Amino acid sequence: MRYCAFHRKPFPSHLLQRFEIGLHPETRAAWAFPSDAGDHRGYYAKLNPAVLSHVQKQDHKRLFRGAARYPKNMNQYLDQRMMQTLVKQASLVKYTRTPTAPGDDYQCVLQLKPPPLSSISAPDITTYALFTPSWQPLYDALLAHLGDEDDVPATLGVVKSIDSVPFAVALFRYQLWLQSLTPSLLKA
Repeated sequence: MRYCAFHRKPFPSHLLQRFEIGLHPETRAAWAFPSDAGDHRGYYAKLNPAVLSHVQKQDHKRLFRGAARYPKNMNQYLDQRMMQTLVKQASLVKYTRTPTAPGDDYQCVLQLKPPPLSSISAPDITTYALFTPSWQPLYDALLAHLGDEDDVPATLGVVKSIDSVPFAVALFRYQLWLQSLTPSLLKA
């Protein structure tokens, strides 16, 4: 649990983005930048585009105690950064082509093709639809990792292991980011 400086209440750390204050390389002015490494000190804000847009407009002075500037393109930067993390971690994970019975053996399932109308999804395992445009860089990286673009499986099972946990957390964070971009998806 970490304290969100914007909402002024605690949230699980995976739902927050950590910021540090540093010097801009060109202007040498103090500015806020996202950070994942370090001693967990810094400023935390909920990982939500609407919240971060509000911080950009006016609340960065309150959030960073007036000590730093907040870049105008931070949402786009965070989106790109999360996708780069996913692409990098995707190569470190073991996959099973077209898992037959999702269960305890899988961290999650990645859909590479739209499911047929007759398919029934397993409610006990998280499934990510990577065939949508928002996931395109990760989809392309997985196709390159699989090697055979002519024989693309409909689904990939991410084998459960200690190495797949960071990838699963990154998938979860990016899915939350995408859902908060389109609030209508939350109602469906």
